[in-house]
Amino acid sequence: MPLLIVFLATNKKVQKLAKEKIHERKLMKKHYTSYFWSIALLPFPIIMGNQLVIDAFGKTAALYFLGLLFLLIPVMWKLEKALTEKAKQREAEGDEGYNANYKFIRKHCPQGYWIWSGFLVVVAVLLGPYLSKLGFYYFFTFVPLFIIGIVPLDYWIHLKLFEKAKLLEEKTK
Repeated sequence: MPLLIVFLATNKKVQKLAKEKIHERKLMKKHYTSYFWSIALLPFPIIMGNQLVIDAFGKTAALYFLGLLFLLIPVMWKLEKALTEKAKQREAEGDEGYNANYKFIRKHCPQGYWIWSGFLVVVAVLLGPYLSKLGFYYFFTFVPLFIIGIVPLDYWIHLKLFEKAKLLEEKTK
């Protein structure tokens, strides 16, 4: 095992591949800030929802349900590959990244920004306590599903607000 580590650490092709992966991860972080949390939360509905499936349908159905975890591997691989390509395209177009665009939106379109942020806070405040009263398994099944579902909606609304902010900036010039 130590020889394998030494070999991989000194191999030029492995070092080059590692540098490429680090660059791709930085691009992903710049353009898709919520991607890490989506990856981390994706198995939760399946793992925690498994107890709900056992209660409703029995152990055999739960084993099939846990089989979904293995199907997540190729899905996440394809998703990461597609998002990496999209991030590279955005970088080539001169996009400054998600956080920089949000600052631009707050500057030129603050009302839309605060309405969307307020909506997310209200939904979180209402949904969290309700699901926590239902139980542990419900909370850790449906809150990650909500977060995973809201991320694409957030990016879409972010894109629409960014386009509106660009138009407002062009009008002021």
